[in-house]
Amino acid sequence: MVSDKVDDRKAGSDPDQEEGYWFSTRLEASVRGRALSDPTEKAAFPKTGETATPLADALSREEYMPDLPPPDALSIYEEARRTLGAVFSSIRADEQVEPEALERLAGQIVSNILEIPPGSYDIRSPQFSNVLVSCLYDSFGTPSDLVDHCLNVAVLGVMLAQDRIAEEGKFVRLCLAAMLHDVGMLFVPSETWEHDRPLTAKELETVQHHAELGRERVSKLGGSLSELADIVGQEHERADGSGYPMGLKGPEIEELARIIGLADVFEALTHGRPHRPARTPHQAVRTILTEMREAFDEHLLRTFLNRITIYPLGSYVELSKGEVGRVVQVDEKSQMRPVLEVLRDTEGRAVDPPTIMELQGLPLVSIVRCLDGPPEPHEGQVASNAS
Repeated sequence: MVSDKVDDRKAGSDPDQEEGYWFSTRLEASVRGRALSDPTEKAAFPKTGETATPLADALSREEYMPDLPPPDALSIYEEARRTLGAVFSSIRADEQVEPEALERLAGQIVSNILEIPPGSYDIRSPQFSNVLVSCLYDSFGTPSDLVDHCLNVAVLGVMLAQDRIAEEGKFVRLCLAAMLHDVGMLFVPSETWEHDRPLTAKELETVQHHAELGRERVSKLGGSLSELADIVGQEHERADGSGYPMGLKGPEIEELARIIGLADVFEALTHGRPHRPARTPHQAVRTILTEMREAFDEHLLRTFLNRITIYPLGSYVELSKGEVGRVVQVDEKSQMRPVLEVLRDTEGRAVDPPTIMELQGLPLVSIVRCLDGPPEPHEGQVASNAS
């Protein structure tokens, strides 16, 4: 478990608060002081006349079908669940899997996520509600079965890859591998891991064998899917050699496997399991930085913080003057000073309607802690901001 106490405190600060300072010292102030990537960079896609791919088709739909509205994120997400569920059923039954449907789905997922720059993520925006990332954020705190987990990891993986890869085909390959990364769990008896207690050493060994089972199954799928076998087999490897099944280190692990591995950990932490409750996204970020930092290379962790941010969208936070707000917009160049929707004023009264506060323009106001959920209502106390 991660302690709430901070050891490396800033002289003169409240020792039990100043989460922002805690994060900046852990990251050596690099997140706060330097942009980690250019959010305006675009992936390189095929030019007109080149061989069409599912992703290229999806990206050019406005040119060829301008009157058709884009599919909404929830529709794509639910279609993805059905498609992935059918694929998993076929794999479990040792039946042939047609790669075309899965490739088309991966193309849709990738093109949908790349339509909106990460720096524009704003949960108040209709544009955000139409991107698959919104479905991921809506799922935080809930249990996720194997299909949900693999789909969420695919969405996270594409997010994390945006400043690491540019080739269209590589994005789709990453998405496909992420959707298949845990197929080995289909062959691990559920009674081995469905417990409301931590696994025993023997159970853990059995569960960890799913990485090799997954590699073997994916290698038998044929076509382009078989080429993903090594990625699937390596996604549980870690940069410091603490992973499995082979204990690979650093560059010995394929880049796409490293990206999927981090996405896998974050997704698992933010969704409930039989033996533990879900952690908030903020708690999950903190856990990764403190307990697992050596398991992932530094550049990948910086990319992770660029995309997920220290105070993820929807997080509830308390400010230095006592207000409570919800994070509604993030800027990767100023991660510790997001845009908030203020829900409680300094006296704890509900603000109706909520007001918007941009911390980037308020140097004397800071976030002191992240809350586990929305603030409790104060009956009969409402602060009106009508003017």
